[in-house]
Amino acid sequence: MKTFSYVPFYEIELTDGFWKDRQKLNADVSIPNVYKRFKETNRIDCLYPKWKRPLSRSDRFYDSDTAKWIEAVAYVLQKHRADYPELEKLCDEVINLFKKRQQANGYLNSYFQRRPLKPKFFFRPDHELYCAGHIMEAAVAYYRATGKDSLLKASEKYADHI
Repeated sequence: MKTFSYVPFYEIELTDGFWKDRQKLNADVSIPNVYKRFKETNRIDCLYPKWKRPLSRSDRFYDSDTAKWIEAVAYVLQKHRADYPELEKLCDEVINLFKKRQQANGYLNSYFQRRPLKPKFFFRPDHELYCAGHIMEAAVAYYRATGKDSLLKASEKYADHI
């Protein structure tokens, strides 16, 4: 039986064709527009420590959504960092907001920091660990792409808290 070995995506270079075009479209159009939409829908603003507004159940996923955006930026930067300094700058700003939002004990969830929940991590449908996992995945991807470890350190502190 023939076996296959895994090739990490960062060892693959798309040079032309359909997927190269999609990759460029994602970096040039989709990712910046997702950021714009996140600003319009308060996904970024809710990370400001003093941000207040009535809570909505959908707010539970804002940290996760934003973390997946950071991860997407990281994948662009991993192969084309020199081409997208503006994406890296935006990402650094968002990561800084995550860091400011983090509590001294390591807890990091913008929704539950505005809506106290006791005990933490108790009610699975509240998706606290789901959001935490996406922040951690984004932290690893961003570190691999840029060597910047601020979100990685915040994630480690959060993992220790969990």
